[in-house]
Amino acid sequence: TDISEKFLSDGKKRFSSSYSCIQYQLCHLDIDLVTQKLNLYSFDVVCAFDVLHVAQDLQVSLNRLQQLLKPDGYLLAIELTRPWTWIQLFFGLFSAWWHFTDTSIRSTCFMPGE
Repeated sequence: TDISEKFLSDGKKRFSSSYSCIQYQLCHLDIDLVTQKLNLYSFDVVCAFDVLHVAQDLQVSLNRLQQLLKPDGYLLAIELTRPWTWIQLFFGLFSAWWHFTDTSIRSTCFMPGE
């Protein structure tokens, strides 16, 4: 669930010869899943590692992830739960880091100038 082709390409190179059953496809959590030609309710496992924090709206993104999973599917998610200054100093330079719109559930204390 990362919009970078690099991670997708690296994953295919590393796992495709050993795990031919894995489907590799980009998933942009800010875009409708049907538009991305993703099969709803068809995935056994969805891995979302360090991608939720850049989604515009966490609730919408989590709903989209749920729409991907089979009823007995698993979501594997890893995210930071508190700010790390060095991460903010690096990734904070990218505009996508600050484009979230769900300020009622996300702290704005990470916003520049606050």
